[in-house]
Amino acid sequence: MGIEIAGPAFDHGVGRLVIELGPTFRAEDARRLHELIESSEPGTEVEIDFHAVRDCHAAALGQLARDLVHAGCRIALHGVRWHEKRLLGYLGVPMDAREGHA
Repeated sequence: MGIEIAGPAFDHGVGRLVIELGPTFRAEDARRLHELIESSEPGTEVEIDFHAVRDCHAAALGQLARDLVHAGCRIALHGVRWHEKRLLGYLGVPMDAREGHA
């Protein structure tokens, strides 16, 4: 799978989960990511690192967009390429979510 979890870590009493993606981000990766986000405690800060992703499937981004809009935790995206940012915007993800925190 294209998901590596570098956490959970705790920073000043707030839960923090760091997830590194790559080299591909497919629908099955998005489903696993959804499960991780959904099972996070409210208030958890989730960081998703796209720097290593070279092949990003549109269906996976669609699933991620749903989580970005409806998640009960803070989500930060890092290393998202311009094309993926644009697609997330078409799917209703606010600009600040595409640039960093949702």
